Formats: sequence, structure tokens, C-alpha cells
Amino acid sequence: MTADESKARRHDVTSGTARLEAVSRDLADRSRDLLDRGKHDEALALCDELIRRFGGSSALPVRIQVTRALLGKAFALAELYRFDEALPLLDQIAQQPDAMREAELRVLAAKALVTKADALGQQDRFDEVLAVCDEVTRRFDGAAEESLRAPVIVAIFYKARTLALQKRHEEARRSYKEVIQRASGSENPLLRQPLAWSLLGKASILWMEQRPTEALPLFAELVHRFGDAQEEELRGVAAAALRGRTELQQQLDHADEKLRELDAFIQQPEGHPEREQRVRAAQALLDKARLQRTLGRREEALATFDELLRRHAEAPEREQRLQAALALLDKGFLLENLKAPEPALAVRDELVQRFGLASEPELRQQVAQSLLHKSEFLGRLNRPDEEMAVLDELLRWYGSDSSSSVRAEVIHALIRKGDLLAGRQRFQAALAAYEAAESRASQLEEWRGDGPAYEALTHAGLALIHEAKRRWWEEREQALALLEKARAKLVSALVRIPGGSALWGAGYIAFLLGKPEEARSLVARAIQREGEEFRRRSLQGLGTPSLPEDREFRALTLSL
Repeated sequence: MTADESKARRHDVTSGTARLEAVSRDLADRSRDLLDRGKHDEALALCDELIRRFGGSSALPVRIQVTRALLGKAFALAELYRFDEALPLLDQIAQQPDAMREAELRVLAAKALVTKADALGQQDRFDEVLAVCDEVTRRFDGAAEESLRAPVIVAIFYKARTLALQKRHEEARRSYKEVIQRASGSENPLLRQPLAWSLLGKASILWMEQRPTEALPLFAELVHRFGDAQEEELRGVAAAALRGRTELQQQLDHADEKLRELDAFIQQPEGHPEREQRVRAAQALLDKARLQRTLGRREEALATFDELLRRHAEAPEREQRLQAALALLDKGFLLENLKAPEPALAVRDELVQRFGLASEPELRQQVAQSLLHKSEFLGRLNRPDEEMAVLDELLRWYGSDSSSSVRAEVIHALIRKGDLLAGRQRFQAALAAYEAAESRASQLEEWRGDGPAYEALTHAGLALIHEAKRRWWEEREQALALLEKARAKLVSALVRIPGGSALWGAGYIAFLLGKPEEARSLVARAIQREGEEFRRRSLQGLGTPSLPEDREFRALTLSL
């Protein structure tokens, strides 16, 4: 072949590739436009056409358009809740060999991982979301391409949002802060949404952590940046920030005046008999400590709690001793929030020692509540044996108590114990705890017993479902019998309170028994009554063991 012939052939190949790229790019652009307009089925058809026609090409410009089509197809499938089809496509894009060598393929790989994190988040697969977000930052943070900056920031935002949903507020706050720092100076319109939500998320966590003076500037910045935004969603976020700022500012404006009033009353609560003065002074000290805590003045709040205990814990009057018990309860929560676990546990023990044998049922109820909180706190500290031991301690102290208010706390302890036993795969022991709780709840007055009975029956029903799933493959007959027992428990719960997890669980059982329309009706009613957060928690609770039917049930639940 002569030099001229070789040059002509290269020209023909280049021209052919350019034509293929132009046609494939047009299809990719048209499918993207359809996705932007929410026409997912039409977009899928175009993406499939592009992949079918050009999927075998080895030319890089064409492969980039094919990868765009794969990403568009995965996005459309996720929007249609077809996650099982979307996730393998996203993995294919992220793991293709040239994904780290070619700039445009790197960007598409990053976008695929971000889309994967969002899809996993919609299924409440939170640990997987965090792993994918960390993969994005590990692979692409610090890259030279400006186009990779947005996917990395969005991944950090998804991580923050997921941590917040997991109640890991301190970690979420740090990730929101990082999004704010990275996105604040950017003109990229794709970062406006994560920036707005991160400002709101961080401010809300600070408010919840009782740090109002740190939350206020974030609310103000959000209103300033997005109050007049063209996007309706961002205006809604700004409106939420404005409401938060207004409410928080009102609290702060009235706080100093209220504290002065309380101080004056604590010093000399005039105009009342001496005994009543002491009771009112104790109440004023409790109100002062709670207000200081709300304002984020935590050390002052601790000092006020201590002053109340010093002045009133040994008082003969029931009302003063009750304020002292409430002060110990609140002080324990405050120390937990200050990451001081051992002092917090010591305060819980002090409440038991001071008032555990009190003759007044109101005081015994506070002790029982404190033991419940201590058990939960030990669980958060990953001290499971102590967590269970404290519940057993509560049951020893008050298992035969005659007071209705204390018996209600005993029922909560039995339900909590059942949950812990179920988590340790001790099914029969868990069921016995739930049934003991149900029996005790039936002995309470009707108005007091409905809630505890509903909880005991519902938890028992869900435990029976879990055990049925565990036996599903090897002991199908026993599994179906357990589902019938679970359904009976849940129906009994719904007689008490017609909604919530019992309604959702009944829908899940109907689905497993091959009654999809009944399942749809029950689950729809549950979500309508309880809201979006309930849907999220319920899907997360599907957990393990997992059945193939769970995927279809998840899709049904998300589609409602």
C-alpha cells in the first residue's frame, strides 16, 4: 500500500468514526432531553437503540456515547424503581477498563457511582451508600478535571444525608460542613441543590444539638442565597430555613428576659405559703436549667441542675423530690450529649439510689424511665451485656409494681428485651418477652393499655415474620404456620390502633402469601397514615434474611 493509499484509508476511518460519533451523540442527547422531561420509557427506548447499534464499536468517541446511553438507561430504570436492572449497569460503567485513563469516561464513571449511591439510598441500603460515596472521593477527589468536582461534592452530600438518616449526627454535621465549604464558591448549577440542603441539614442538626447561636447564621445564609431562587425546590428549602430562623430567634430574644424572671423567683418566690414557695423555687430551677440547655449553655445548665439537687433532693415534699428526679433524668441526657458516658451512667445510678424505693409512684416511674434510657445508652455504647442486665434490673425492681404508670414502663422494658433477644436470634425467648408484655398490657385500664398492647403485639408479629423468613426455604410448612400466627398478632394489634407497623406487616404477609392487591391496599393505607419517614424505616426493616419476594415488595412499596 502506497503512502497516499494509507493516508486515504486513515481519512476514511476517521470520517467513518466521526459519522458514527455524530449519530450516536444525537441519540444520547435526545435521550438526555427525554430524561430531563421525565419521559423515562421513551428515553429507555432511545438508549437501547444506541446501545444495540453502536455497542460493539471500539472507537473511543463512540464508546463515550454508548457509556452515556448506559448511564441514561440506568437512571431511567432507577426512576422507575427497577433497581435490580439499574445497579448492574452502573457497576459496568464504573468498572470498565478505561474508566480511569480517559477523561470523559472518568467523569461518566463518577456520575455512575453517584447515581448508584442515590439508588441504594432510595432502598435504605445505608451502609452500601456510604461505601459508594467513599469510593467516589477515593477515586476522583483531587482530580485535575473540573467536571469531576461536582460528582465528588454530590457524593459527600449523599454521605451526609445518609449519616443523618442513621442518626449519626456528629458525622453528618462534618460532612455537611465539607459540602458547604466546597460548593459555596462554585458557579456550577448542579451544586445549588446539595449546597441548599447541606445548609439546612447542618443548621437543623445544630439546633437539635441545642447550639442555636451556631444554627442561626446558617439559616440566614440559606435564606439570603436561595430565597429568590428560580427553582421551586430551593425556594421551599429557603422557606423552611426562614421559619427555623424566625422561631429560633424568638426563642433567643425571650430567653434572657425569661432567665431573669426565673432567677428573681428562685431567690424569693414571694406571695405564696412557705411550702408552696419551695415547690415553686424547685420548678423554677428546673425550668432555668432546661432553658439554658436549649440555648446551648450546657455548663450553666449542669450547674443549675446541681443547685436544684443540692437544695431540694432531700426535701420531704413529694413535689420537690419529683423536680429533683426530673433534674437527674435531664442531667443524664445532657451528659450523654456532651459525650461523657461514665458521668451520664453515674447520674442514672444516682437516680436509682435516691428514689428507687420511693413510696410515690411518680418517683418510681422516673427511676424506671431512667433505667430504660440507661439500657438504650449502653446499647449505643456497644455494651450489649450491660444493656440487657439493666433491663433485667428494672424488671427485678418493678416487675410486680402495682402502679399503672410504673407497670407501663415495665411493659416497655419487656418489649425492649424482646427486641434484644430477637436480635440475638433467641426467637422463643423473645416471643416469651413480648407475650409477657402483652399480658401485662391487657391488665391496664383500656385508655392506658392500648398503646403498650399494640406495641407488644406488633413486635411479636414482626418477630414471627422474621422467623418465618428464616425457615422459608427448608421448612416451608412451618414458615407458613408462623406467618398465620404473625397475622393473628397483627390483626389483634390493629384492633387496638388501626395503623402503623402492624398494618404494614399485615401487607407484607399478604404479599408473601401471593395476595399482591391486598398487600398494595394495606401498605398504601399504612404509608398514607404514617408518612414518608415511616416508608423509609419499614423498608430498612426488611433486613435479613432476605427473600427474592422482598425485591418485588420493595418495588411495590416505593411505587405507592
